Amino acid sequence: MIPGAARGGHERLVVNLAEAADPSRAGGKGHGLYSLLKLGFNVPPGFVVTSAAYRRAAAAAAVRAAIGTFESHAAAARVPSPQASAALERVRSAFIDTAIDVEVRAEIDAAWELLVESAPGEIVVACRSSAIGEDSRDASYAGQHATRLGLRDIAGVLRAIGECWASYWTDQAVAYRRRVGAGPLAMAVVVQRVIRAELSGVAFTVNPVTGDPGEVVVNSTYGLGESVVSGSVTPDTYVVRKSDGELLASEISESKSVMLEVGKSGGTVERAVEPALAAASSLSPGQLAEVVARAIEIESRSGSPQDIEWAIENGELFLLQARPVTTTSPRSGSRGL
Repeated sequence: MIPGAARGGHERLVVNLAEAADPSRAGGKGHGLYSLLKLGFNVPPGFVVTSAAYRRAAAAAAVRAAIGTFESHAAAARVPSPQASAALERVRSAFIDTAIDVEVRAEIDAAWELLVESAPGEIVVACRSSAIGEDSRDASYAGQHATRLGLRDIAGVLRAIGECWASYWTDQAVAYRRRVGAGPLAMAVVVQRVIRAELSGVAFTVNPVTGDPGEVVVNSTYGLGESVVSGSVTPDTYVVRKSDGELLASEISESKSVMLEVGKSGGTVERAVEPALAAASSLSPGQLAEVVARAIEIESRSGSPQDIEWAIENGELFLLQARPVTTTSPRSGSRGL
């Protein structure tokens, strides 16, 4: 079924992260950030372009026609056929090429101006896809949808929003929805200040290899965390016992030879890391203890094991995402790093 524009009362098209209480409008990432803010954690400022804005885009004539063509090809296919894949490409192009609805654009402009005014210097943001149903206890959708980093002006943000909407219609994303039994829903987009991270990574409040719920596993590297999430850099890994904070195991990766930074003209760039720094532990004992403490607190207050993205800027710890852990390996006697 092709998503249509909202009927009846006006739906919020753009909301501040602190107002993103409804996961059916803010999507998984947006609602996750709202939850962290509500619990009092340190989260970079931003706003959410809601699922209502996506539905307006999907109701535009060119997009609606392209989605209809895809559905006619893919109705009976378990895996998209070549014809369906070509139709999906046209859907993505239609989302990117179709002008954003006037009311949606006005609300995005207003939210952007407020974000710019709140920044101490030049604003640099990321646009992150936040699909409905994403980062839930049943499905993570990890890696399925677009993220755009290092955006410095409203023109770049508007294009990135279209690209995030379009990424809902890749072959991979459609196949994933079919595999987990989710029909076409909608896509929100988080627009958020980029943390110019000296250090970043992820923390799991259950060991993802052994399944041990008594351990926190932290991955860490230099620069922006996308290098860890994408797998382009092998991070340092630390295993910490929850009960007393004891470091049970660590693996220091010498492959941290490059770090990802915000580029001066937008986007991201790689910069070489000094060999001695690359071979050393990226986190100090104090920094590791702080990351672990915040991870345990998030798990305790959310009521379930969590997969948390974090970053440190000028010595300050920021939380970039928290989502329920959906799968872990069976608990075993051996420890994996």
